[in-house]
Formats: sequence, structure tokens, C-alpha cells
Amino acid sequence: DSYSYFLWAKDISSGDLWGSKAFMKWPLYAYFLGLLLKLFKDNLASVYLFQYLLGAINCVLVYFIARRIFNQMAGLIAGLLCAWCGLFIFYDSLLIYTNLSLFLNSLLFLFILGIEEKPDNNKLFWLGIFLGICLIAQASIALFGILAIIWVLKKQGVSWRKLSYKFLFFLFGLGIIVGSVTLKNFLAEKDFVLIAGNVGFNFYSGNNPEANGTFYCPPNVALNQEDMFRDSRIIASAETGRSLKTSEVSGFWFKKSLAYIRDEPGKWLGLLSRKI
Repeated sequence: DSYSYFLWAKDISSGDLWGSKAFMKWPLYAYFLGLLLKLFKDNLASVYLFQYLLGAINCVLVYFIARRIFNQMAGLIAGLLCAWCGLFIFYDSLLIYTNLSLFLNSLLFLFILGIEEKPDNNKLFWLGIFLGICLIAQASIALFGILAIIWVLKKQGVSWRKLSYKFLFFLFGLGIIVGSVTLKNFLAEKDFVLIAGNVGFNFYSGNNPEANGTFYCPPNVALNQEDMFRDSRIIASAETGRSLKTSEVSGFWFKKSLAYIRDEPGKWLGLLSRKI
């Protein structure tokens, strides 16, 4: 994954900003890395140092989040635990989206806590913009972000009609960012790929009869990223008996996952508990 993002970022830093195909991976990190490569003249040591700095700042953000929700001592403990978390340090050392995503998600959390007392329409719009940015860094934050906004609005004790009206401002901001990425993908392939074309296959790799809670690569699929996308498309086309667009390939793997969840709900819940 790191090598794939590095090559993509090199193309971006060299001036190929849009590419010729729909995004297959979360795009924001590639542009972020491309900017760092441009600024640091391809010096990877400087890039890693910058990512370590983001990781350190994230510990401070976690401190402020916990302090606001609980108290200063809780904030200090949370910040120290974040600083000592081996998994965070490990991902700071990789050229993939996790470091940037964690940083942005912590900022998002602080943003939500900052507006919870007075979520006016303007703040909700900008929060939608910011959640959209978090989504194109790593879209798994979507469910939390949307439910958090509903929670903030419900705390105001407003009617469902007013809640829905205010929620539209948030959705408008969110739609601007996500819609822009979807439009880029459509112009590239004449196919409606919401953010990235790998979502369905990624979901299947973690939710299938052979999954055990860690990364699982199905049989006949290569382990490197580009070949994995190629093989997942070949398998999907072979099983459906026709050539598939990127969104259809993603939908094919989603359907296989949903069929497994529907047919074996108990086993899937056990799998989910192991992940948690």
C-alpha cells in the first residue's frame, strides 16, 4: 500500500493532478503526500518526520477531547496513552492514509464538541465540509460523523422538522466535498464511483466466511494493491458473465458480503466481536 501511494503521489507532485481513471483508494492522502514530496524535494526522511509531528499533535488533540468530556486528569491520561500506543506509532511510519486520517478525525471530534451548545446553520455547513474532507481521507468515519450531528441536534430539543431543516445545511457542506470527488470519477470513467472503487472489495476482505478479524485476501487474488484491484475485477466479471464498471465491481463484492451476513448472522456477529 505504501509503495502504491508513493507512486501515485509522485505522479501528483510531477503535475498529473487528476489521472485518467476513477480513484481506487482514498484520495486525500495521495495529494497530501504529493504536496510533501514537492515541498521536501522527494526527501522521504522529511516526510516521515512530518508524519511523526502529526502523530504527536494528535496526542495533544486527544488530550483536549478527553479534558472537555471529562476533566484535566482524564485528558492527561488519554494523551499519554495515545503517545505510548504502539499501533499509532507504527502507522505514523507508513506512507498510507491512517496517520492523516487519525489527525483529521480528532480535529473533527473537537469541532463537534465545540459546536454542540450552539449548532447554528453556518457551523453545521462547515462541519459538513470538514466531515467530507475526513471521508476522502478514510470513509469509515462517515457513520460516526453523521450520527454525532444528529445527537448534537437532538440535544437542542428541537422538533423533527427543525432538526431536519438544520441537518440539510450539514448535508449540503458534506455533499460539496463528496460530490466533487464523485464528479471527478464520473468524468474519468463515466461511472458513478462515490469516492473510491475499492470499497466493496475491502468490505468483503473483512466480512466473508473465511475472515478471522484480520486482513484476508481471497484465493486467486494477488497481495499487492494494483494487482488486487485487477484480480477482483476479473473474478467479478467472470462470475457475472459480463464486463463490469468500477462501481459494479464494488457492488458485486458488497453483495457477496451481505449474502454472507444474511446467511450466517451468528458467525458474522462473532467475527464483529473479535474485531471490536
